[in-house]
Amino acid sequence: MSLKNLTPFRILLVENNPSDILLFREAFSETSYRVQVDAGNGGEELMNILSSQTKSEAQPNLIILDLNMPKENGQEVLVKLKDNPETRNIPVIIFTTSEAMSDVKACYGTYANGYIVKPMDYKKYVQIVQVVGAYWIGTNVSENWNPNKDDVIS
Repeated sequence: MSLKNLTPFRILLVENNPSDILLFREAFSETSYRVQVDAGNGGEELMNILSSQTKSEAQPNLIILDLNMPKENGQEVLVKLKDNPETRNIPVIIFTTSEAMSDVKACYGTYANGYIVKPMDYKKYVQIVQVVGAYWIGTNVSENWNPNKDDVIS
């Protein structure tokens, strides 16, 4: 077994609502993927987490970003992430309650890798998390992640 198989997929969730952080972690615990979910309380905290990492520390494999946050909104944070050479290649999925087409267009216009509207139903929420896991963990190859069937817990 390679060292890769011992490493969980790292998700950095940027969400200011503690209940939503708990819900996200709970939903991912119902999948078969080995995932480490770290959470930042907003855009400023996210940027502090990313800038405090040393070169030897792995960047997250995926950032899940809410739009509706105090101080800096998710759109502003997305622009900072994609403008920074150190973070621009980290995939960013917007996960928000906003269905506004202006938000969708703005996020894709600033290089979001996906836009998902949070469902109100827990069962649908878990289904969405499973689809995110299946694609980003089980299928997609990126600079710092290469899916391997051993990364899935049977």
